[in-house]
Amino acid sequence: MKTTNRIVRGWRVLALAGLAACGGSQPPRETNVGGNEITPTVEVTPAGPTAEELEARRIANTRDAFVRAVQLYRSRPEGQRDLATIRDLFTQAATNEELARDARFNLGLVTWEQGDAAGAEAIFRELTAEDETFAAGLANIAFIHMAQRDFRGAKSVIDECIARRETEAGCNINLAVLYALGEAQPPSGTSSTDAQIERLRFALGGDGANADAYARLSKIYYEQGQLQLARLVCENAVLLGIDQAVLHNRLGLIDLREDDVISAYGEFRRAVELDAGLTEAWVNLGAMALSFRDYDTAVRAFSQVLAQRPTDLEVRLSYGAALRGIEDLDGAEREYRAVLEQRPSDPGALFNLALLYQEGRQDYPEACRQYGRFLAANGSSGELGSDVARRRANLRQLLDSLVFLGEATPEDAAACAD
Repeated sequence: MKTTNRIVRGWRVLALAGLAACGGSQPPRETNVGGNEITPTVEVTPAGPTAEELEARRIANTRDAFVRAVQLYRSRPEGQRDLATIRDLFTQAATNEELARDARFNLGLVTWEQGDAAGAEAIFRELTAEDETFAAGLANIAFIHMAQRDFRGAKSVIDECIARRETEAGCNINLAVLYALGEAQPPSGTSSTDAQIERLRFALGGDGANADAYARLSKIYYEQGQLQLARLVCENAVLLGIDQAVLHNRLGLIDLREDDVISAYGEFRRAVELDAGLTEAWVNLGAMALSFRDYDTAVRAFSQVLAQRPTDLEVRLSYGAALRGIEDLDGAEREYRAVLEQRPSDPGALFNLALLYQEGRQDYPEACRQYGRFLAANGSSGELGSDVARRRANLRQLLDSLVFLGEATPEDAAACAD
């Protein structure tokens, strides 16, 4: 199960209610002295909407655009989002003075995700320059530098951020990450762990509902073996209404450490339901689904991960195994061979490819060739190597028997020759 150091970037979402559009002016109505309504003798054309009504509609539309953009962003994981549409919606929302800063902030995130790091940083810098009390953009600039492995640049931005607002959550969490990675020195006389905890407390002081801060604090206790304390941090956060994916993913890992696989499986499922973009949770869910032979779930999980991390060969290998589980032999072979293109001697890919030919396709000569390829690359030592050697020897005996019965050719049997 993966437990990565998560770099934090902000996402500001407003709970917005759309304004009801007003109708146009109504035709005049009159009554006589007896109170009876008089029907006008001249047809009156209804007036169009007033300038105030048009502006109210525009404001309502910008609020709707903001909400739709957030919903679209959150409904898909990274790599599967319609970023062009999301960008257009946030651009529309940015014309609303009330929403402008939040919409532009989110445009920075979209710009980053579209691969324009410089453009994203420029947006966050503009927002920071416009309001000296606004430090959230600096957390995202630090995120960009950390993602590019410019840790010195990230630390400089974080120092600027904390000097501006000591309790800015994103900057404090990212400083804790730098301490964890060994890319920043803790204050003199302070251990890395203590420095991380201190920064996370500052983060929670600035944002008491920050799920990433709670999850990272829980991770520290988890790595120290203090599982009950790690669980308490997450469960207390959820009880406070902070029901977010990173907390359920962490609870799943704690459940696994305590050998409660059923609860762990439920926590990972809950995590991906809450946030389809949380890669770590999809990896954990896929690994458990594969071990439970829940191949449909494993296929879905690993496909989600590969959409975000297409070069992750370990996940691709697991994806191949899941495809084999649903009898998609062509798909499984494609994934195994994709791994072998990058790592020609990969033992897992070679073994699984050979097994696919032996048990899936009953192509014993090709299975023998693939087992031979494994042995040439990895030898016959170890549990897997001895298993491969045994399988190949058994296939040789089987093919010799099939040749004797006339059901295979000598050339088939030669595939298992030493």
